[in-house]
Amino acid sequence: MKPLNELISKWSLWKNLFCTTIEQLSSTREGSKQRRKNVKAVKTPAQRLLATDQLSEAQRRWIESRLKSNNPFEMKSRIESLLSKV
Repeated sequence: MKPLNELISKWSLWKNLFCTTIEQLSSTREGSKQRRKNVKAVKTPAQRLLATDQLSEAQRRWIESRLKSNNPFEMKSRIESLLSKV
């Protein structure tokens, strides 16, 4: 159970810090097709949070320290090794 918990913890941190996602602006239906409008500049969830003013200073420092202290390539290899154990 410990490898699975560590895997979920590492994967969610990696995904929120380093995986870019497309932010959807709007969605409209035209007949049978769905048209979506997205923001042109893709960002990670962490970058989106840091761009808002909804974070306290402690939260902002926590996210920034995680961004500086984690290497995405090392995290990805650790995730891969944990996946092989599970």
